[in-house]
Amino acid sequence: MPRHAAVVWRCLRLALTAALIAALSLASSEDAPVENKLGHGPWPWQTWIVATLFVLICGCGQLLCCFGCLKAGWERGDFQLGGPYTPLSQKEFVSEANEYRPDHEKIGRVVRQEMRLMLLYPLISILASVDSSCEKGMPLWGYALYVPLLLRAKWIEIKILRALNESWSHIFLAPGLWLGCLEHADWFTDGALPVQAYLCGPTVTERFAESFELSWAWPLAPIVRMLHFWGLLTVVLSFAALSQQLLGSADHGDCHDLAADVPGFGAVANWYEEFEQDHGWKQAAEDTGCLSERALLTSVSKVFLENVAQLWLQASFFALIFGRLHHTGKVKLLISMGLGLISCVCKTLPMAVGLCRAMVSGSVGPEVGFIVLSCQLFAIVGVAWTVAKLFNSFQCPSHLWNLTSGCVPPGVLTAG
Repeated sequence: MPRHAAVVWRCLRLALTAALIAALSLASSEDAPVENKLGHGPWPWQTWIVATLFVLICGCGQLLCCFGCLKAGWERGDFQLGGPYTPLSQKEFVSEANEYRPDHEKIGRVVRQEMRLMLLYPLISILASVDSSCEKGMPLWGYALYVPLLLRAKWIEIKILRALNESWSHIFLAPGLWLGCLEHADWFTDGALPVQAYLCGPTVTERFAESFELSWAWPLAPIVRMLHFWGLLTVVLSFAALSQQLLGSADHGDCHDLAADVPGFGAVANWYEEFEQDHGWKQAAEDTGCLSERALLTSVSKVFLENVAQLWLQASFFALIFGRLHHTGKVKLLISMGLGLISCVCKTLPMAVGLCRAMVSGSVGPEVGFIVLSCQLFAIVGVAWTVAKLFNSFQCPSHLWNLTSGCVPPGVLTAG
């Protein structure tokens, strides 16, 4: 089994078990007193169960990710002061083609440095908060500060690809290079959302909690009020970031595909993925052509935690403040969600197709295949749910739509 696949199977089983427990708790919510649904009194037992699962998964999960990142980085010497500059590749004199030999250790150090730099990008939105607003979001000068960072990241990726003996034409025709731009920009725009939600005040939190109270998921309403909407966005964003950092920090030898995927170095990640296959690894990927361990691991850290969860919250936020948003603010939020949707679809569909082919060929067992395929279907359903929420933001009088109850009546929520 690939290097971390067994851990992923256990995590997926635990996640499905937690989801089943939460579903059973919510299914029995009709037995709770009505005053607990609509009031701000003591929490019902269903809410305590969901809150406990939330703390165990999000709270403990983030602590473990932090510990794992620090431990792996310390063991690999990533936190030591660097010496004099050395090139990413060295001249290979014995090669008949007179090419360069990549220094994979140096490349890995640079990639992990860029990976950790991604944690600082949300600071731009905090810096720009002095001119940000709920109606228009982050000012244009905040985006102007980000553009040079994106260009710098792509230049570093191109330098790495040149050190890996890739031609200029192959570099600029690589889909991973351009898809990585979308993922890089998507991460930056996701980091700006908690600041905008904070500037919208407590009304957003109250309207979001009230929309839960009108659905079968009403036990979540007290948790929403406690964390606030901007707090939920921050928790999901930090969990996604730390899980990706953990995968990228792990010691994989000379292969840096997972680390390169974090800062949006898609072309570099694809190169190292093929590098692994050339060394006889990832038999499932060779058999199917689509399924790979990187796709499996990033489907958890990027697709579920970053794309699906963030997209659902972004669509909810868009509906909650629809009436307050300026035209510019609507365009910014729609662009942010569009980046996430494209990234999610480009990662989910090849994974689902490759998984089906792997199950047919027998390179992936039925138990593992069913668990992973269920997660991919969940991601597809999450994307469809997000699109439906966005569509109904323009159709419903209150701009809010629940999956189980349809359009929320405009008179039952706090005025936005």
